[in-house]
Amino acid sequence: MCLAYQSGRTSSAEARKILGPYYDVLMEKHKKSPSYFAHPDTYRIVEGDEYIRNRAEYTSMVNRGELEPGHHILGVADGGQNIQSNITYTGEKFLTRDMLPQEALNYYDSVYGRPNNPHPKRIAIYEQNGIVHFGKNPLHTEATNLQKEIHDWQKANGYRRK
Repeated sequence: MCLAYQSGRTSSAEARKILGPYYDVLMEKHKKSPSYFAHPDTYRIVEGDEYIRNRAEYTSMVNRGELEPGHHILGVADGGQNIQSNITYTGEKFLTRDMLPQEALNYYDSVYGRPNNPHPKRIAIYEQNGIVHFGKNPLHTEATNLQKEIHDWQKANGYRRK
């Protein structure tokens, strides 16, 4: 059972239809990392005004301190709710260069600097098991990229507006 909000559970047949080749991928990822990947039977397509309201509600709740920021296990575009049990802490933060000591900046620039942006103004970090790493949380990035891939497939196959 997914940790996320469950009241909008979809039938497996409907979920298989709207997720297509991604249903089994999501099921495997959910089994390994349920705090980042929702059970595929919880997915439904959310668009338009409902999506806009849900996204705005999330931002407002975070800004008011009513909800911790993080990754929606089941995204708002996929039927996920703005409740804490549907949010996973990613440990991600963005720091400005002036927040880090020079030694850390030198290391960051030598290892992570890119030719087109060798000294970015903002630097991503994430905390995992008490250790701070440069960059974004790889599991969060994987989950977000998969959500985008699913949405692109849904658009290409007429399940989601373009």
